[in-house]
Amino acid sequence: MVWPFKKSKALCTRDDIRFLHLLCLGREPNHESEYLRFEDVHFFVALKSLVSGRDFIRGVLEPLMLGKSLAYLPYTDDQQHYLKHAFKTHFADVDFQIETRTKALQHAAMWPRFLRAIDTCKFPFTVTEFAKKITLELQKSPPRISGKIEELQSNYCSGYAFHIDRPNESLQLDFYINGTFVGTTVADAARGDVAEEFNVSGYCGFRHTLHLPPHLASIDQLTVSVFDHASNSPACPPRDFPNVGVPYLPHLVKLTKALEMAKAGTPALSAAVDDICNNLPAIQQYSAIPLESYSIYPEVFAPPPAPSVEGQPRPLQFSECQHLQGANNAQKWLQYAATQNPNAVLFFTDFEKLGENGQLLPVFKSGFDYDELLTRSDYASAFAVCPDALAQLGADITKPHDLWLRIYEKYGDAGFHHIPHILFRVKPEVQQPVVDEKSFILAVQQHFDRCTIGAAINTKNKNQYSAGTLASAEITWPIDKTLPKLSIIIPMRDALSLTRNCLESVQATLKYPNATEIILVDNGSIETETKTWLQSLQKRPGIKVIDHDAPFNWAEINNLAVEQANAEYLLFLNNDTVALDKHWDHILRGYLHRKDIGAIGARLLFEDGTVQHAGVILNEVSLATHEGHGQSPDQGGYNNRTRLPHQCAAVTGAFLACTRDTFDKIEGFDALNFAVAFNDIDFCLKLLLEGLKILYVPAITFSHLESKSRGYDALNSEKELRAKAEHKRMKDKWSKIIGKDPFYPAHFLAQGFAFSYLAVPKKSDLTS
Repeated sequence: MVWPFKKSKALCTRDDIRFLHLLCLGREPNHESEYLRFEDVHFFVALKSLVSGRDFIRGVLEPLMLGKSLAYLPYTDDQQHYLKHAFKTHFADVDFQIETRTKALQHAAMWPRFLRAIDTCKFPFTVTEFAKKITLELQKSPPRISGKIEELQSNYCSGYAFHIDRPNESLQLDFYINGTFVGTTVADAARGDVAEEFNVSGYCGFRHTLHLPPHLASIDQLTVSVFDHASNSPACPPRDFPNVGVPYLPHLVKLTKALEMAKAGTPALSAAVDDICNNLPAIQQYSAIPLESYSIYPEVFAPPPAPSVEGQPRPLQFSECQHLQGANNAQKWLQYAATQNPNAVLFFTDFEKLGENGQLLPVFKSGFDYDELLTRSDYASAFAVCPDALAQLGADITKPHDLWLRIYEKYGDAGFHHIPHILFRVKPEVQQPVVDEKSFILAVQQHFDRCTIGAAINTKNKNQYSAGTLASAEITWPIDKTLPKLSIIIPMRDALSLTRNCLESVQATLKYPNATEIILVDNGSIETETKTWLQSLQKRPGIKVIDHDAPFNWAEINNLAVEQANAEYLLFLNNDTVALDKHWDHILRGYLHRKDIGAIGARLLFEDGTVQHAGVILNEVSLATHEGHGQSPDQGGYNNRTRLPHQCAAVTGAFLACTRDTFDKIEGFDALNFAVAFNDIDFCLKLLLEGLKILYVPAITFSHLESKSRGYDALNSEKELRAKAEHKRMKDKWSKIIGKDPFYPAHFLAQGFAFSYLAVPKKSDLTS
């Protein structure tokens, strides 16, 4: 192989910059900006810049000065090979393995060129002492602890940490901000992805609330450090973050409002403001407000002045169980919405209520969701309705659930319009209402009767689906009595125990086995035991095995299986899943029989029983995150959402069901552009464009050993490059909807844990 490093006196190439980051920081460059920073810069200048930067000082020099161990930062085989060639180019040949960042620093410290760069840091020890300390580090044999702070939002940080030599132990972690101890926690949260990638226990995740000491309140730049409590060794590389906590929020609100006003200026000024606004998501991430802290600054989310209404406003009648907050402005917002949306007759808004502990809590919604209306008794609240619609329907505004359902029957989804502002506040005397469960159930059942739908509302298991005093229910939809065939398509490659468990669990839980076929697509299995088992399946009725010995392409595999499927219903299922409930196929058939459904997703659980998937939320960073991730299924999440069916932008391909007609209508999965990642998201978004609904259904529950059979994309450079390319194609194709998920309230931060943190609202997000 030809290694493309230039001579040491030349300007830095991208390979030089990668080498310096691996050497000094123990990691690859995180972003294109880290390459651009050192392009057209001499190698020694780039080296001096990195060793005098905060990352190197916090991660190397300060721990050495304090007598602490350096973080254990191992290199992959590819990185070790790369470093040996880079050392030969810039320092001297290396005849030993460079397993860790500490080992790389020890070798670099043998050369005056590197020590001259260290000398520019002017730390209270000489470069000779630095070289000795690094050598002593290797003699200490510190515990091999690895970890990462993955997210820093507002006052919490989250990530993972584990002991490589004792992988089944959960570490106790100590947290420091700028050298001040701020608390401890245990890294014992389930992390199946980390377990798979590093072959350790899955109980190594942490999420810790950071309480800023008073003496640091005025410091702009802060650093979080995490240490293993038992050994005092770093558990994660330090992470810097700006001090933009709750005290700064009013100023940030003023800034965003000023930027909106400035956009009305000259084109040049407008372009400059757009550039600033495009960088605000990062600011929002750090300044986000924990949901439970909403009551501290409710004025941050107060609605702006309503736009003026031209002409005669449409008359409206307001719901009686709440009162308007800032009545004059609230009424103007409702009248503005009614004028701008002439086809809608009911206008619902966000609202405030008191929580169980008496604190003020917001209820933020997204667009109208028919399935939530059917199962959530408090959904029909905080609204205004056109009086003429009331008269035509013969409905009563004091019976909101009945009213909303009658409006849906006459107008469909178009009859409703959501205003993303808190315009109502629940009256003090009804802060904790006792829900009239009989009225709720009666309204839903009468709706089914009027529409001759044949669905049934089930309250036998309502405790499983209820929160506090709110009555909620599960709907059983009627199936097609002709029993269309269901094809369950399961891609696989070896991993025999996983595939066998999946197959057996599915067969054992089916209600209609004679109307079901299972298609296993073998993507190049090589193990004899697997091949023997697959051959034995050929003799079993209802099972078909397809050989597809080609490079892994999830979309292509499933498209191929559909061509050979003989069924009207399709279920794409991972082989690392296990069915948990009997007769789940009856529930699935009921939903697929509905004409408004595009795709159905199930509730998926990790091995430890916590939620892995409760629908997909789109965002501009990772593009897609799973709602409910890591929560207890009994917890329910925000507004009990993970226990109730609801619309979402997409569902995961680990369990994705649709009709054959729907699949053919959008020409299946895009095997050319999304061979491995985002094919399920792309599929669902194409269905949304067709006006079909993507629905999460928790009544269907499977366990999912995420990526257990295929592995994770970060495990080798080829997969990583492919994943980045698919990420870019997805972002380019769906940029408009990814930037504004229609099923996720704009007030919430989309990155990280869904429905946990509130972002400072931007006018452009809230007025459409």
